[in-house]
Amino acid sequence: TAIQSWAAASTDSNAGGKRAFDRVIIVDWSSDANLWQEVLNFWNVATPLDFYRVGDADGNNMDWASPKAYNFGFEKVRTEVILKVDCDTFVARGLLVLNPIESKDGSKKVFRYGDYRAARDDNEIHSNGCVMATKQTMKSVNYYDELLQQYGWEDNNFSDWLFASGATPMNITRVNGGGKTMRTHVWHPHSDTTQDERVVLSCQNRCA
Repeated sequence: TAIQSWAAASTDSNAGGKRAFDRVIIVDWSSDANLWQEVLNFWNVATPLDFYRVGDADGNNMDWASPKAYNFGFEKVRTEVILKVDCDTFVARGLLVLNPIESKDGSKKVFRYGDYRAARDDNEIHSNGCVMATKQTMKSVNYYDELLQQYGWEDNNFSDWLFASGATPMNITRVNGGGKTMRTHVWHPHSDTTQDERVVLSCQNRCA
């Protein structure tokens, strides 16, 4: 599963060496299942894990709003760099080493993202939501736009704002020099609508 891959990637060796991630934060937006227990079944590493289940003031479920979920998680981050992935994103050990976010002049004004247009196949299109940058760079555009509600547009919109802020866009490496997949989407059924079509429809709905 995706979470198993996060646990494996959280250290630089199978023996549990140096931490690759300082902390992993999971945001559960009002799901009915007991996801915390499911996560604990797989989290067998020392890397700190923070789990937040979000509901309304009375503890009731809230309507799904992915930008709000992402921003909630971002505000909990206490480190300099954020790697945001979806719950169905596979991550391999060594991903961060292959994806520095420092520009040629030494400033950390680079953001990396999972550009769906560079996907090798239909499955990889769905890793469009991966993004990595410093927290300061993300916060400079006020994170995700919480006015956007339709599926698929919020990630593209976020990347557009990061680019407009002066950050240099770079793709998150999918495959290392040895041909090993470093990050991808864990396949599960999706709508037949393509990402391009979803973005267009979302834009039309948002602007209507």
